[in-house]
Amino acid sequence: MWCEDTRAGLAPVEAFLISPARDLAQFDIELLQLDARIHQGGGEGLLTAFDENSRRFGLSRLWVLGAYELVRTVEEYLRANRGNSTHPAHTAAFALKQQFERLRIPLAKHQPARRHPGDWPIAYPEYGPRGAVGWRVHQHVFIERRELADALLNFLEQLAAGHRTS
Repeated sequence: MWCEDTRAGLAPVEAFLISPARDLAQFDIELLQLDARIHQGGGEGLLTAFDENSRRFGLSRLWVLGAYELVRTVEEYLRANRGNSTHPAHTAAFALKQQFERLRIPLAKHQPARRHPGDWPIAYPEYGPRGAVGWRVHQHVFIERRELADALLNFLEQLAAGHRTS
């Protein structure tokens, strides 16, 4: 579960990261509920559905930007305080940061990520195959917010497990 893994994984890194991570977890829950409601055709009418969909895309974009900052901060901490960039937790954090960067840079800076110069400078929002919000960053590359959320949760679970065994 988000909150348990957040606390267990982040407390040894930096206790002040727990609160923003909880906020991201709450937004993730709200977004999953919006995904389900819109996918099932919920809403009172066209205007309500439009408003909910606009909120879903806007909140998804902000979630990606906030989650990236959380991952970036954890990766920097692990690099600085572990003194070994090949440590499994750092390696996983760095890989996750790169995964987020491919979407975060075009969302925030309107340019492709350096590692992907062939990507478009704008991330174009669209629905994924499961009806979730995502962005197309290249003709053949679609990044779904839900996949990033799952990857972040998996990372926090691994981080928590690593702290329990250390």
